[in-house]
Amino acid sequence: MEAEWKAAWQIHKHEPPPDEVPSLGEMVKIISSLGAHLGRKCDGPPGPKSLSIGLQRVSDFALAWTTFGPDHDIPATRCV
Repeated sequence: MEAEWKAAWQIHKHEPPPDEVPSLGEMVKIISSLGAHLGRKCDGPPGPKSLSIGLQRVSDFALAWTTFGPDHDIPATRCV
């Protein structure tokens, strides 16, 4: 889903997502970092736990992206 990789990219990189979809390797790094994998030289590849937690977080970010993202105009509401 497009919202998933765009939301993960923007949250991890703090910049707008690129026009082209990033490579699988780049997305695995981003998702595992969202699951607390530090990615140091001595850490080795991300494991199932960091990937699972990262995917759960990406799912939440994608829901927020589709609801409040840049392509959606939410009418301003006033609290009285």
